[in-house]
Amino acid sequence: MSDVTAYREWHRALRTFKLSADHHPCDWCGNWASRWIYDGSRADAEQGSGAFVFVEDTSAYVPLCDSCTGTFTAARRRLSYAELVDATPQLAAAARENVSAFTRADVLADTAKRREVAAETQMTRLGRAPQSAVRTTNDLLSRAYASRSAPPPSL
Repeated sequence: MSDVTAYREWHRALRTFKLSADHHPCDWCGNWASRWIYDGSRADAEQGSGAFVFVEDTSAYVPLCDSCTGTFTAARRRLSYAELVDATPQLAAAARENVSAFTRADVLADTAKRREVAAETQMTRLGRAPQSAVRTTNDLLSRAYASRSAPPPSL
């Protein structure tokens, strides 16, 4: 398998495990994230090469918005991983100052709703009915069998 194919497959699996990044606030500034970024913390377990480096560890990825991704990528190009780990808190603090507290509060308030919708979509995609559909079906069956003398079948 080529580096590009392995990289794409891992990112597809990452979205399955942790949902799409746009269902999370940016780890640095608190605005809506747009992509998962490998933070460089597991250099000993890296696979791939060049622009297609990845690690098969979901904890090594953080959700970042486009602006913070650009800042992180520029820092990663000029710094070693050890220097990047030291510089990340300052970069994140600077990014956080550029986003208003109101925006961060709106993002946090909407995050739970987005994750719930995404989880139901993901369950459907994986071949299992979302919980709301299961509850609706159970209610309909209960009402249908309530008028009969026989008890409803157990589910």
